[in-house]
Amino acid sequence: MIFFSLLKSKLFKDTALYSIINIIDKAIPFLIMPILSRAISKEDMGYYSLYQVTLQILIPVITFCTDYAISINYFKLDKRDFPKYQSTGIYLTTFIYLLFLIAGLAFSDTFSILFGLTEKWLEITMAVVVLQYFSRLRLNLWRIKKEPLKYGSYSIPLTIVKNLLGIIFVLYYDWGWEGVILGHLIGQSVFSTIAIISFIKEKSLLLTFEIKYVVDMLKVGIPVAVHRISVWFSTSVNRIIINSILGAAATGSFGIGSTFGMIVTILEDAVNKAYSPWLYEKLADFSSENAKKIVRLIGIYYICFIAMGIGISIVGYYGVGLIFGDLYLDTRSFIFPVVISAIINGLYKLHVNIIFFTKKTYIVARNTIICALANVGLAIWLIKDFGLLGAAYSSVIIQLLMYVLTVYYANKQYKLPWRELLLRKVG
Repeated sequence: MIFFSLLKSKLFKDTALYSIINIIDKAIPFLIMPILSRAISKEDMGYYSLYQVTLQILIPVITFCTDYAISINYFKLDKRDFPKYQSTGIYLTTFIYLLFLIAGLAFSDTFSILFGLTEKWLEITMAVVVLQYFSRLRLNLWRIKKEPLKYGSYSIPLTIVKNLLGIIFVLYYDWGWEGVILGHLIGQSVFSTIAIISFIKEKSLLLTFEIKYVVDMLKVGIPVAVHRISVWFSTSVNRIIINSILGAAATGSFGIGSTFGMIVTILEDAVNKAYSPWLYEKLADFSSENAKKIVRLIGIYYICFIAMGIGISIVGYYGVGLIFGDLYLDTRSFIFPVVISAIINGLYKLHVNIIFFTKKTYIVARNTIICALANVGLAIWLIKDFGLLGAAYSSVIIQLLMYVLTVYYANKQYKLPWRELLLRKVG
């Protein structure tokens, strides 16, 4: 009965719509990967992979996750104060970006050695980060307002433009992996301008900067940023380690194999975009009945995520040569653990939203710091002994640890009737 009622609910319709949008949105970069894998060398693919992981770490470092704080406070501030909060966040992030740009110029040699990219491409990557911030904030606010059509009408064209430009630069100008990044830079520049114009039209970008909002924003955002940095050290740092130990070509192979895990993550994120606002509403009016609804829905998602992961693992193992070329047949050995890691990460996200709602983000930060420290040593050891397979299994172990810690602390914040409903099903 709960399953059929879910099919008729707005949550299911929003989930389906976000899933379609996300599938289209993320399928585009996935579809260009077979072109790139044949048009550029393994080494170039490795540098492109290094750009991706560098972008991931710079996002929380430069933005301090102020976009997350803005999204959370949409529910907590009235219509008069929220534009002031949002404006403060935008100006704060821009200022932080300028500070990091100066720091990047001052310590360019150190950063180049660390990330494997030259000074020029590190500066371009930082520019992409701040431009992407405006687009992400625009999309987050539409999602919070439950406006999936506006979300899709912005997100999909952005993805098309930046990836199409990248392919043109690679195929017609022979610019290699650098051409892909330039496509991202130009695409993000155009759409971030559109986002800023939309904020001005909505009167949500004002000439105001209030210290009390800065304090609240940093109180919420810094722990989230620490969490995401720690998540990066728990997962993405493996590619940096691979590059330092095995070289850029091996990094390229790992990036291709990880694409199948990315497919799982894309679908999980589509679910999470509709699930998290629904969850926040139920937690805001927490009751016995709402607690049961949360548990039932999470249970359904568990089944769906696991089934989806098994299917993608099979497709990846038998189809990697057809999709990306025979040059990447060596990725078969670690596709399964990569997908398992992505599944566990999706299950983790179902529970971490509960902690985020309480604003006790220090709990999440603490858990991810523990996992990050464990992963660095574990990844170095396993990669040295087992190569790319070791990198994949390091990710599985760390994701499992993060999942267990998160479930434990989330249930301490909100007591959900897991045992009661499980026993009832068994009975």
